[in-house]
Amino acid sequence: MAFPVVDGLRSLELGHPGEQRRRLLGLVLEGRKRATAGLVAEYAREGEPVEHVGERLALLDSDGHHVGTVRVERVDVVRFDEVPDDFALAEGEGDRSGDDFRASHRAFWEGDGEVVADDTGVVLVRFALEPDLVGERRRVLERLAQLRGQHAEFVDASRDTNADDEHDPEGATIAFERSQVETLVRQAERRLAEVDEALARLEDGSYGTCAVCGRPIAPERLAARPAATRCVACA
Repeated sequence: MAFPVVDGLRSLELGHPGEQRRRLLGLVLEGRKRATAGLVAEYAREGEPVEHVGERLALLDSDGHHVGTVRVERVDVVRFDEVPDDFALAEGEGDRSGDDFRASHRAFWEGDGEVVADDTGVVLVRFALEPDLVGERRRVLERLAQLRGQHAEFVDASRDTNADDEHDPEGATIAFERSQVETLVRQAERRLAEVDEALARLEDGSYGTCAVCGRPIAPERLAARPAATRCVACA
């Protein structure tokens, strides 16, 4: 069976469903796990090509839900006995060296019935976690729907108040609250536009590059402001 496609992206299902997958996903979402490995034989069996640099992958939980997105930064295909120490560290699972990697992954794969020898082909995928712009967009849309509902209620209330008594002080209160909600709606609409523009930059590969100086935007700034278009120096 081919790797599932979710939200238009090939998926990445880490480890076995259940506690192991929850733990590995937690490591990725915390930024501690930045790599994963698979057997070349698994790709061949599934009829799947090896990931490529720049490809975006959907992280799936045990229920098949899309809980995050990573972008592939590097792919290497090596012999099992050639997995380097720095890759073992990038996996973030506690292995401190290539030897540690071989011991833990041999046990994992052989437990699944795979045959692992020194010359077994292994795909080493390094990735970076993308900001949760899809989730942010969903949250902004939900907020917009809520605000627009409130605005409609104020419009109806002001209409009723005007019909009852145009000098009723309650009418002034409703008008003030309606104005506040209108301001919040405009802010949410601007935020939605920013998020959509950031998603477009993710698609064309320009995300994380300062629109002014062309230098990379610091990860810390993107973590705080995922839709940022400028680095700190140019902001």
